[in-house]
Amino acid sequence: MLTNLLGESDFGRLCVGIKVGVIDEDVLQIVVPAENSAADITLYHSDDFAVAAEYALGQPIRMVNIVVADLQPQALRRP
Repeated sequence: MLTNLLGESDFGRLCVGIKVGVIDEDVLQIVVPAENSAADITLYHSDDFAVAAEYALGQPIRMVNIVVADLQPQALRRP
């Protein structure tokens, strides 16, 4: 679904190495490997990620937080 929302080009460029961080009620955290991807997703594609997550999870997503992996707080990192 995300491929359809973003298009193949943007999907291939933005989604390499991303991970779902934490889902806290209606807030989705996405961890990305690079700052430029984080900026692009935040500015242009956060609604697309919310729609895809709502579809996949079957629950409403009201906010998407994009976190750069290297800047992620230690407590939230997964092994």
